[in-house]
Amino acid sequence: THSRSSKNTLYSYGDGYLGTLGHGNYDAVDAPKALAAFEGLDLVQASTGWSHTGVVDVQGKAYVFGRSHHFKNVIRAINMHRFAPWFLDFANKLGGARSVEAFLPVEVLLPEKVAEVACGSTLSLFRTESGVLYANGGNYYGQCGVGHENSSVWEAERVKLPPVAQVAAGYQHVLALTTEGQVYSWGKGERGQLG
Repeated sequence: THSRSSKNTLYSYGDGYLGTLGHGNYDAVDAPKALAAFEGLDLVQASTGWSHTGVVDVQGKAYVFGRSHHFKNVIRAINMHRFAPWFLDFANKLGGARSVEAFLPVEVLLPEKVAEVACGSTLSLFRTESGVLYANGGNYYGQCGVGHENSSVWEAERVKLPPVAQVAAGYQHVLALTTEGQVYSWGKGERGQLG
């Protein structure tokens, strides 16, 4: 769970599996605890996914922490840190420079300022101030909306849509509202969630 105070301090608490709380470890936190990594930053928005979080600051910089990409047998990974933490270190090194989880916030580098972030199960979407939408993360059902169904989109890719005013991410699907009032949906829709 994440919350923001009136002083724009981000707090998190709950189960720390996969580094999702942003405190630099897998530990559970019973009461709201400020994230030291954001001390002194003026935060404007946060979104929590299944096992990761995205945050935007007043300067338009976006940050993510936790597990933001699809991981095979992710249900087993929930308790992996308790029984085999060495395996998670190994899994993080499999992709070379690609990390599948981040204990501390990592800045997402995009060509322009970010206005909004939306986190789903294993995907992240970033809406820029000009309405351009970028996505990365798990993509088995095309939920990143980038025109292919590679299992993962590692670097944020542009979603080809008219300018977007608002974006929302579900478990494995996305809804985007354009500045012209049109609603687009994509991703896994087997239960009618795409409308």
